[in-house]
Amino acid sequence: MPTESAQPDGAAQPAQSSGVAQPAEAAQPDISAQPAQPAGDGPGTKFATPRALIIDAILVIAFFAFMFSVIRPHVQTENPLFIVLWGGGTAACMAGIFWLALQMFRVVLRAQRAGAHAQKQDMPGRQFRE
Repeated sequence: MPTESAQPDGAAQPAQSSGVAQPAEAAQPDISAQPAQPAGDGPGTKFATPRALIIDAILVIAFFAFMFSVIRPHVQTENPLFIVLWGGGTAACMAGIFWLALQMFRVVLRAQRAGAHAQKQDMPGRQFRE
């Protein structure tokens, strides 16, 4: 049973009854003085523009419709309700994965373009194809 040991400032702290040493608490840095910066290439950079959101929505809906038409004949039932339920559920999961893949593609493409742009600025005498 842990007992309390007195501290010099008068605060009681539980003593450790087992021989296992507890890690000391790490000092937390004061982040209140640091200005908040958005993630991205610079302050105020927005990557999710309304145009990109509309394009993503159109692509995901089209992919869902395509996958539903492919999956529907493979649902193992004669009941139209279950065909729509399981076909739609499966197509929705696959459309979600497609959306994630689309977002990853956008991030990688943006990073590659930024890297190529930085490389052009570092070597001005060399010609690069675009």
